[in-house]
Amino acid sequence: MPEESDKGRTIARAAQILDSLARNSGGAELGDIAARAQMSPSGAHRALRALIDVGLATQDGARGRYRLGPRILVFAQGMNGENALLASAESELDTLNRDSGETVVLTVLRDGKMWNIASREGTGDLISRGNLGGEPHFHASARGLLFLAHMPRPEARALIRSTGLPALTPHTITNEEELWTAVDEARRRHLAWSRDTSVMGSSGVAAPIIDPDGSIVACVAVHLPSANLTPDTCKRLEQQIASAARQIEQRSAQARTWPGHTNRSNDPTPEGQP
Repeated sequence: MPEESDKGRTIARAAQILDSLARNSGGAELGDIAARAQMSPSGAHRALRALIDVGLATQDGARGRYRLGPRILVFAQGMNGENALLASAESELDTLNRDSGETVVLTVLRDGKMWNIASREGTGDLISRGNLGGEPHFHASARGLLFLAHMPRPEARALIRSTGLPALTPHTITNEEELWTAVDEARRRHLAWSRDTSVMGSSGVAAPIIDPDGSIVACVAVHLPSANLTPDTCKRLEQQIASAARQIEQRSAQARTWPGHTNRSNDPTPEGQP
């Protein structure tokens, strides 16, 4: 068992390092990589050498910056749907990030977790919500409410039963009746907000990206400090994010390629059951 646990930690740290490299297209310094992966510089260096040996990382010269390696492209070929979605979304994410000045993420649902497959950092002092990792707490984010809203209700309930409703902050939804009310509101508005529900001082607004048959394939979200929220800011962000989501939908439809769907029905509540 200890050996399996050690292997798991090694894989998790390698994934953190690759995430760090993916977020720095211009290359990343060893110290920055080590800090992000919560490793010592020597440990990060050993891990990077192992990744370089198998082509997953590369280094610019003996003391240069580290970048993703060419073998990443081999893995990327198996993710054609996500690649097409990213290609359709890139310019809209850039525009939304520039116009809002806040952190922007593009999120898909896989294996019962939300995965940020692209992010753009904001200019504020908000703790970053753009990590390219898996998030299980659907009840505590605007994106989670939207994914739940577009699932068949039995599937959504089963997912919540598996994750529970832990109180991440004093403002997290921990009551199921309150949760499903928020989920229904998110579906009605095609938009969702979260305020201090996962991290105190952090708020977010999200919009779904829907394919031509009505299935949700992703969410685009903006994260910002709660202190920045004003009625005018909320209205502006809602307009900006709704526009970005529709543009991504149109570009993806024109490309006629969509990643795997996360639901199979336009009616999230079969046979009228709550």
